[in-house]
Amino acid sequence: MVEVRFRLVKRDFLWMGLIVVLLGVSFAYSYGTGDPVVFGHSFGELSDCGDNEYLRGDGGCANASYIVAEGGGVGGVNCTATTWVPATSTVCSGVSFDQLSNCGDSRTVTGTATCCPCGTCGSYRSVDECGCTINYQCTTNGWQYISGTLGCCAGGN
Repeated sequence: MVEVRFRLVKRDFLWMGLIVVLLGVSFAYSYGTGDPVVFGHSFGELSDCGDNEYLRGDGGCANASYIVAEGGGVGGVNCTATTWVPATSTVCSGVSFDQLSNCGDSRTVTGTATCCPCGTCGSYRSVDECGCTINYQCTTNGWQYISGTLGCCAGGN
């Protein structure tokens, strides 16, 4: 039969207490630092990801398709891009911009929206020049004259 005995004296409690304090300080210092590369992840950082999301190396969350696409498409996960944002209909016609797909792919496209440089297309404004009222409408080419007396001030009025 084997017998194991531990013998602790007062000075042993000093060393054990010092180790416990150092471990406690280390944990408190690294918890929630926001820099997982330096300090690792705290429990709060690990539990913030939603369903079907995984913790990325930078502390953010992403789904598997996005992580695979970001890594160059390796890993055997197939993803079909079905959604692209922002929509081309939200960017002015002729303006080139980048879209991001639900798979994490990017592409450069051109906007299709009808945009008016003067604000809302179809809106009106009236200008009083030398006592003459001139009416304009906002179009894709800017403010366009629609009615009123042009050159009123040049006529001496």
